[in-house]
Amino acid sequence: IGYYLARITFRRLTDFRRVLILFSPGLLVAGLLVTAESLLQRPFVTMWAESTFGRLPLALGQDARPTLESAIQFRSGLMRASGPFSHPILAGLFLASQLTLYALSGIRGWPRTIGIAASFMAFFTVSSAALLSLMIGLAGIAFEYLTRVARGITWRLALNILIFFLLVIQLTANSG
Repeated sequence: IGYYLARITFRRLTDFRRVLILFSPGLLVAGLLVTAESLLQRPFVTMWAESTFGRLPLALGQDARPTLESAIQFRSGLMRASGPFSHPILAGLFLASQLTLYALSGIRGWPRTIGIAASFMAFFTVSSAALLSLMIGLAGIAFEYLTRVARGITWRLALNILIFFLLVIQLTANSG
């Protein structure tokens, strides 16, 4: 359903760019909430939601529900923040995935700056998936730039190099 809805809604690239522009303020708010929670080490969005709507039951049963205090995790001195999302991994992947969208969309001005800045706020989820997504996004952006600047560099070449390095890692690592 999501694919068909997008297919009907986005007829031209400008339609998609308009949606990115409309989403950028909300994306900034989500990124700022994640950053503030991590730096202040208080999950205030979750605390507000629990005080407003009550605690939601988990599939494990009423007695097995962890308290908010026991669910908080720290890595490298930073709290794993989730902000308005249900889990830090979800927050990190959502924010980090916006990097390539905003960087390569052709949007100029404040929406592009806000989108890119909000995507880097995924760092504060302290999620390895988010950090990996940011690194892959930065590598993709750098390689896209190289394909425009230098001749002979193609995506096929990049894929072959990537396969070669993955094969070397697989053959030389203990648990590839």
